[in-house]
Amino acid sequence: MRSSPLRAGGPSVPQAWRDQLRIGGRLVMPVGEACETQRLVKITRTSEHAFDQQDLGDVGFVPLIGAAAWSEAPPAAALALLSLPELIRAAAVALPAIDAPDFARVFDRFANKRVVLLGEASHGTAEFYEARAAITRHLIERHGFSFVAVEANWPDAALIDEHVRERSRTRPGARPFKRFPTWMWRNVEFATFAMWMKQHNTTRPHAERTAFYGLDFYGLSESIEAVLAYLDAHDPAAARIARVRYGCLTPWQKNPQVYGRAAWREGAARCEEAVVAQLRDLLDKWLAVPPSDTGLFDATHNARLVASAERYYRAMYQGSAESWNLRDTHMLDTLHSLLDAWGPD
Repeated sequence: MRSSPLRAGGPSVPQAWRDQLRIGGRLVMPVGEACETQRLVKITRTSEHAFDQQDLGDVGFVPLIGAAAWSEAPPAAALALLSLPELIRAAAVALPAIDAPDFARVFDRFANKRVVLLGEASHGTAEFYEARAAITRHLIERHGFSFVAVEANWPDAALIDEHVRERSRTRPGARPFKRFPTWMWRNVEFATFAMWMKQHNTTRPHAERTAFYGLDFYGLSESIEAVLAYLDAHDPAAARIARVRYGCLTPWQKNPQVYGRAAWREGAARCEEAVVAQLRDLLDKWLAVPPSDTGLFDATHNARLVASAERYYRAMYQGSAESWNLRDTHMLDTLHSLLDAWGPD
C-alpha cells in the first residue's frame, strides 16, 4: 500500500493498518482520546519496524466503527454526521443464535440497571418469545432480577404468578389470557418459560422467588371478580360494599366499550366515584399492613385496574388519543408501584 487516507476517527492508528504500509507509505487518520478531541496525524513507514508520526492539527471526523473504535458511544455532535445506515451499524450488536450458550451473555451490559425493557420488532413470532425468555432467564439467574412485568392484564398475570411462586389460588376456576390470540401468551414458548420460572423458584425461599406481573388493564370483569374474591375471604362487610359500588359497572362487564357510550350520552362519569372510592379503601388497607400481604397487593392493583379502565372506556368512546395516554400512564404507574414494593434492589 502506497498511501491510505482514513475518513473516520479512532483512539489510535491500529497496528494492523500500520503493518500494511510499504516503506515510504503514508497513512492519514484522525485520532484522539475521545471522539470530540481529534487530531489529524500522518503516519509514514520509514523502515521495517519504524514509523514517523506528524501532527496536522485539530479535526472532527465521524467515529470509526468496529474493534478499533472508541469504547464509549460517540457524542451527539459526531452522531449527527452519520447517515441512518451508519447509525444503525454503529449501534447494532451481532448476536449468536438464540439457542447458543453465549446468546444471553451479550446482555450482561444491563446487569446493573434497575429496569430492563425488552422491546419487540417481531411481535408474535416464536423467535421473539424464545429470545425474550433466554434474556430474562439470564438476568434472573446471573444477576438477581426480582420480577417480570409484561404487557398483559394484571388478573391474567396473577394466575401465572400464583403458579410459578406456588401461591394459593385466589380464583381456582379461572384460566389466564382467554382474550388473547394463541400466538400471544398462549403459546408453547411462553409456557416453557413459565415452567422454567416455577422450577427456578422451587430452589429459593418464598420471599426471594421471582414474581410475574401484568401491566395492562383490559381485564375489567376479571379484576372485579378478583377484588370481590379477596374481600369475601378477608372482610365480608367490605365485600358487600364493593359489590354495591361495582354494581354500577355490572351491565357492561362483558362489553365495557358500551359503558363509554352510556356515560357519554348521560354526560357524566356515572361510575367513576364508586370505583375510585373502592380503590381508596383498598389503598388504605394496604398502607396499614406489611407489604408481604400478596393477596391484598393483588386486590389493590385489581382495584386500580378497574378505576383506570373506567376512565379508559369513557375516553375511548369519544375517539380521543387520550385513551392511549391513559393506558400507557396506567402501565407506568403500575411499574412504579411494583418498584416501590420490591425496593431499591
